[in-house]
Amino acid sequence: MVTLECGYDDCSLYGIGREGPDDVAPDDERRVCGGLCEDGQRCGRVFDRLGANGEREHVESDRPEPPPPPPEPTAEEKKQAALFGLRQLRTAALVASDWTQLPDSPLTPEQKAEATAYRKALRDALGKKDPKLPDTPAFVLVR
Repeated sequence: MVTLECGYDDCSLYGIGREGPDDVAPDDERRVCGGLCEDGQRCGRVFDRLGANGEREHVESDRPEPPPPPPEPTAEEKKQAALFGLRQLRTAALVASDWTQLPDSPLTPEQKAEATAYRKALRDALGKKDPKLPDTPAFVLVR
């Protein structure tokens, strides 16, 4: 076994030795540093090999190009993401108001009718051209 170490001082693994097989060539993936540099990107440079008597075999290497940023979402993707978030809020509101439909709920008949209408409006909200959740009746929030 041989000790491998990143020799670049802007890397999070700088000076931290690790064991590696003796026969690892500089272009072997096992000899590529996986630490992070100061800019938050992967180091990707070749580890130095440290000999038993302290000599260092340094292979000059450059950092690989960082991956390109993801493409900007299209208008349709943004719309779908917004609908997904709205659907999650709608589902949470329906779950939070389930108790209003129980036969032993402490609501008056008028409140129960209002809660039923609110829940129907929640279910119908996403089918509209401009989806918007209805306002929650105050008594639904107090339990």
